[in-house]
Order: sequence, then C-alpha cells, then structure tokens
Amino acid sequence: MKIIWQVDPEDIIKVNEFYSHHSQNAFVKMRIASNLNDVKTPISKKAFWERMIGCLLTAQQRSGPTSAVNRFLSTQPFLLRHEICQTQAELDQFVTKTLSEFGGLRRSTGIGKEALHNSK
Repeated sequence: MKIIWQVDPEDIIKVNEFYSHHSQNAFVKMRIASNLNDVKTPISKKAFWERMIGCLLTAQQRSGPTSAVNRFLSTQPFLLRHEICQTQAELDQFVTKTLSEFGGLRRSTGIGKEALHNSK
C-alpha cells in the first residue's frame, strides 16, 4: 500500500485562513506558549516527557480550558512527572491507574502502553 500526501494550493489557503481566524484566541496563544517551541530553552527529558503525555491525552479528547485534560495537565505537582514515572517498575500500569483515578480522561490503558513504549 502506498499513501501519497499531496498538498494543493487550495489546502494551503484553507490552512492559512484557519490560522488567521484562530491565531489571536487566548487559549490558542496559551497552548502555543506552553509547547516546546522556545529555542532559547534546551529541551530536557522532563519537559519532553510531560509534553508527550499532554500530546497523548489530547489526541482524541477535548482539551479546552475547562476540560478534564486541561485540569490534569495543570495539576501541581504534575501527577505523571518524569522523575516519578522513571522509577516505576510497571510504568504502563502506573500511568493507567493515575489517569483512571483522576477521572474524565479517555484511553488510559492505551496511553499507559504508549508511555511505556516511549520510555525506552
């Protein structure tokens, strides 16, 4: 099977229009600022790990300002921080349990398995 990804000029126009329409939204600005796009700051394993967990959580569920995902990602201290996760003998089960107990989050088992896979 071959998958061909073709971007036409109309696609570029649509993406630019979408960006223009949403670029000044406060939530969009906050998400851009919270991503790992600050070239002045070296990317640490800790920062990468926490952003990766965020990406896994936001893949198939709402992540707006009042969502369970946003509440989870805003916990202080972060419940799935790197220094705790790296000490877990069964990381997938720890991640799954943490997400399940927090409540309101989808794919806890899948995210647990993905976190384990990505920790290697």
